[in-house]
Amino acid sequence: AQKRPLPEAFAEDAEAVLPWSVGMEQDFLKEEGVDMLERMPELFWNLADNRPSELRWRFHNYITERFVRSFADVCGKIGNFAFFSCDNLVEIVAPNVTELGTASFGECFGMRTFSAASLTVVGDYAFSSCSSLEYINWGNGIKSIGESAFSGCAKLSSVEFPQNLNELGGNSFSGCTSLKSVSIPHGVKNIWTDTFAGCSSLETVTFSEGLELIGNNAFLCCSA
Repeated sequence: AQKRPLPEAFAEDAEAVLPWSVGMEQDFLKEEGVDMLERMPELFWNLADNRPSELRWRFHNYITERFVRSFADVCGKIGNFAFFSCDNLVEIVAPNVTELGTASFGECFGMRTFSAASLTVVGDYAFSSCSSLEYINWGNGIKSIGESAFSGCAKLSSVEFPQNLNELGGNSFSGCTSLKSVSIPHGVKNIWTDTFAGCSSLETVTFSEGLELIGNNAFLCCSA
């Protein structure tokens, strides 16, 4: 989301609302090394040369991460673009989440691990370009993985598909250059276009008897 300065911010009746909780300023100082109270005007107004302050971006990123830590374990569904491009997110533990919307964690470049034992649906682009993602744990309930869901997750070296899985979207693991082996469960009938394209470290693929179609370029440039 774009963070804009408040319109007519210097008007007498201008109001500003910030998410806040006890101890936040000390926590922000510890994590970011900045006293936000001393620089609070930068959260609302641009700098003297009309550039937005970096502090504004860091604050909103911090608020997002704090929200995830507090509520991810009680949410049932995470919506479209909910945490898109939240670079400070490193670890997500969401035991009660059942569904991830489109690009819900897309371009979270710092994310390393994701765990959601109750997950059933991974939306399109849910983790696209999460280039630091190394580990995912989603239990045995996964039924659908959307298009480009993990595309560009270059550090993801292993993934276990549960037997309940029946939909594996096109491009879903394209560009996962560290992925070494995959086993396709019997519920997956089709491997669509570019599903594993560019997985240059892929050495072993195990197919089930139920497989009916392997799409164009599904394993393109899997040179290992």
